[in-house]
Amino acid sequence: MRKKTNGFTLIELLATLAILSIVVLIAVSLFSDQIIKAEAEVCNANREMAEKAYERELSVNGDDPSVASFIIFLDKYDKDLCPEHFAISYSGGLVLCAVHSNYQKEDTEAVPFI
Repeated sequence: MRKKTNGFTLIELLATLAILSIVVLIAVSLFSDQIIKAEAEVCNANREMAEKAYERELSVNGDDPSVASFIIFLDKYDKDLCPEHFAISYSGGLVLCAVHSNYQKEDTEAVPFI
């Protein structure tokens, strides 16, 4: 009697699934880090634009910066500056986010390491 050898064994299939799951796990962790960085960069860009717009509005109206005038400005401008909807404040001439204000953009001239 002859034995069929057309298919894969259970061990081969399990080993392949284990390797694929490790590769997927690494890929998902890399992409999730990129999403977090992108949200922080969006928040920083939005805060910089809001800061410039607020300074323009102050100079046009001849007002001094204050928390009350910044809140009124945010009502007119856009309340959702942060993609994660954290608190936005104005202090010392800077628009600050409760989470992303300490984020530093990475040096983009270097070749990324994968």
